[in-house]
Amino acid sequence: MLSVRGFLSSHTNKLILANILMFIFIIVTYNFISVYFGKRLYHANSPLDIITGRSISGLQFLLSQVNYLVINGFLWQLLTSMFIHIGIIHLTFNMVALYIFGNLVENAYGKRNFLLIYFISGFSGNIATLFLLKYLQPLGDFIPSAGASGAIFGLIGAYAVLGRLSGSFAAGLSYAIIIFLFSSLFPGVNIFAHLFGLLGGLIVAFFLTRKLRKHGEIIYTIDYY
Repeated sequence: MLSVRGFLSSHTNKLILANILMFIFIIVTYNFISVYFGKRLYHANSPLDIITGRSISGLQFLLSQVNYLVINGFLWQLLTSMFIHIGIIHLTFNMVALYIFGNLVENAYGKRNFLLIYFISGFSGNIATLFLLKYLQPLGDFIPSAGASGAIFGLIGAYAVLGRLSGSFAAGLSYAIIIFLFSSLFPGVNIFAHLFGLLGGLIVAFFLTRKLRKHGEIIYTIDYY
């Protein structure tokens, strides 16, 4: 039987727990804060609004990434937005992907490097969003963007790079691109967070594999079929 200590020994599990606890916190505080911004009121009338993603609460809005606010000093949103999800479906899809790819990457690269890949990828996606979202959506600088997708795509990129050690990097990269293209079909998806999160993970993992291979610290490689 897995103990709490055993469960929390995995950084992947800690991140999943942090995201779930944040979602519960947002549900509990659904009506604590209302924010009027950009001619729109951000307010949830019930916990069900948060669970379904039908409405965005004032607190969700302030912790999501709103480019106009980030540029004007709300810098914490570049981090907190990675832990905010709009509805239970958004959260579930991301946490399943985090569990799968997070454990693979954490076991292969080590705990410290896993966190490095995760957060650099997340920040890469968010910084790209900061400068590019306005070209995807006319009012992109004034709408909230949230989710762990950019960081998770970085993990997918790192997973693909593992194939480089076994001579199947092209197949691994193709696998990552297919996932990217499929996820981008859904409406409301921030493709810049996904794309630059993926690129961030690929770049960081590329340099890490060189270092780890030199010291014989990579635990395993991946073959794609």
